Amino acid sequence: MILKIKHYKTPNEISEYEKIQMLNLVQEVYDEETRNDFLQELNGKIIYQYINIFNEDELVALGTFCESGLDFDTYSLAWGMVKDKYRGKGLGKILLEKRIEIIRNNGGKKILGVTKSMWHFERCGFKTIHVFSDGDHLMCLEL
Repeated sequence: MILKIKHYKTPNEISEYEKIQMLNLVQEVYDEETRNDFLQELNGKIIYQYINIFNEDELVALGTFCESGLDFDTYSLAWGMVKDKYRGKGLGKILLEKRIEIIRNNGGKKILGVTKSMWHFERCGFKTIHVFSDGDHLMCLEL
């Protein structure tokens, strides 16, 4: 694989071609309804920063994060997904580590994320701070 990682601070920096690839990946991993939710967010409903990972010109993973609004140095992870045929190749870990690196470099001191896949987060130092009734875990990483 020849990986290329791109970081976008706003959706306005993302080309229309890449946005289409992002929407297609969301629909492939989730469904059309979730794709529509993601489209609203791309159109500015929530101000995310985006990390896209490409294998040559194919979008194979994407993740998002934003300032949490809880405190000036607390961030929240949002979307994180890897194309099915690329799972098990370490791309999820790369995606998480890249988001942590950017947040740390921006002065972040705490990162929050909600997941059912705790091991993805635990391997990067996150700790469970709450378990919701649906089985989701609120995870926290102190930087």
